[in-house]
Amino acid sequence: MSRLDSWLGEVQWLGLVALFVVALGTVGLYLAQWALARARPRSPRRAAEPGEGPRPEPDALLAWVLALTSWRGQWQAAWVAALNDEAKRRAAPGVCYF
Repeated sequence: MSRLDSWLGEVQWLGLVALFVVALGTVGLYLAQWALARARPRSPRRAAEPGEGPRPEPDALLAWVLALTSWRGQWQAAWVAALNDEAKRRAAPGVCYF
């Protein structure tokens, strides 16, 4: 049993060293990309054309609907009720899932 313990200890140590080296490599690559981005000359931003206005966001309609207080309250109540129903349907007494 001591051979197995020592072998597992060596494997764990090598695994930790490998993870540390990979983490250092990841940080090194991030810093290299950051340095290259800082060293690259920035192109001047083009001026907006006269016909170009602010582009509408894809979720502008959803943001508008959620801004309506009456609809928002109904939506939240329906969402909570659906979550509670699903929780009751899936619940098993005395069982915890992780």
